[in-house]
Amino acid sequence: FEKSLDYATEATAAFRKVDGGKPNPSSFALILSGLATWQQFTKRFKEARKTLDEAEGLLIPAVGKKTIEPFLLYCQIGTVCARMDDLKGMKKAQDQARAILKTMQAPQLEKHILQTLSWPQWHLQHYIGL
Repeated sequence: FEKSLDYATEATAAFRKVDGGKPNPSSFALILSGLATWQQFTKRFKEARKTLDEAEGLLIPAVGKKTIEPFLLYCQIGTVCARMDDLKGMKKAQDQARAILKTMQAPQLEKHILQTLSWPQWHLQHYIGL
């Protein structure tokens, strides 16, 4: 996992520098979410939480809170908070995910999870149950 974390860290840094411009916020949020996954695997939970905060700051203004991407991001945030014993942070993330779930309605959410391959495949097996 250490070597994969090194690669993810380098890729994230390189993406920040793309032609001196700003990366697409949604794409960059996905990259940050992937980096946070490797940080989780190596038990760097504080780093993962900080990385996910950055991803949230990019993603939510870009897509809002009514789609699959923020739902999955909040599930990941909740997982990291749980592993850090941050129960308040975990509850807040769970509440955000539940609100999105309610907006999307369960059958529609299931359809999106089956059709949206990038976010779920990175993280789904690690999410806390809602």
